Amino acid sequence: MYKKLRLPIMISLVIIPLFVDGQTKDSWKKHEVSIIYGALPFSWHKIMDDYSSIGIISSQYMFTPVKWLSFGGMLGFQHFHIESYREDNSNDITIMFMLRVNYVNKLKWTLYSKAGIGFVMVEDEHGLGAAIQLPLIGTTFGFGKNFYGILEMGIGPQGCLMLGCGYKF
Repeated sequence: MYKKLRLPIMISLVIIPLFVDGQTKDSWKKHEVSIIYGALPFSWHKIMDDYSSIGIISSQYMFTPVKWLSFGGMLGFQHFHIESYREDNSNDITIMFMLRVNYVNKLKWTLYSKAGIGFVMVEDEHGLGAAIQLPLIGTTFGFGKNFYGILEMGIGPQGCLMLGCGYKF
C-alpha cells in the first residue's frame, strides 16, 4: 500500500514548495478591500425591460492564501429607471462569491482573471435572480505601499468595465 503512495507523496513534496516559494508575510499582503464602479452592468431587467442605469457601486473583499489564488465576496448596489411598460425607479442588490486566479502577483502590479457567482435581489419584484460575473481580464496597480487601483473588463452584474481602488493589508 505504501508503495502506491510513494510517487504522489514525492510529487507533492516537489510541487508544493513551488507555490509557496518566497511567499512570506512581508512579500505580499493577504487581505484586500476595495470599492469598484461598474459601467454597463448586465441585469435581468435588460432582458425583460428597457431600463437605464448609471452603473453599479460595489464593495469587495478578497483573501489571498497563496500568490496565485484569491477568493472572497462582493456586495453591489444599482439604481435604475425602467422605461418600457411603466415608468418606475428600482434598485437591486447583488451578492456574489468571487474566485480570482492571479497570473502575475507583484507588490505593485497584479494581472488576473476572476469569476463570481451569487444572486441579485430586485427591490420592486421582491425576488431573487442568479448572478454570474465573468471578468475576462483584470489588473491592479499600486499607489504606495498598500493602496492600489483596479481596472477590469468582462460581463455580468458588476459591469462590463470596472474601475476602482482598494487597500491591501
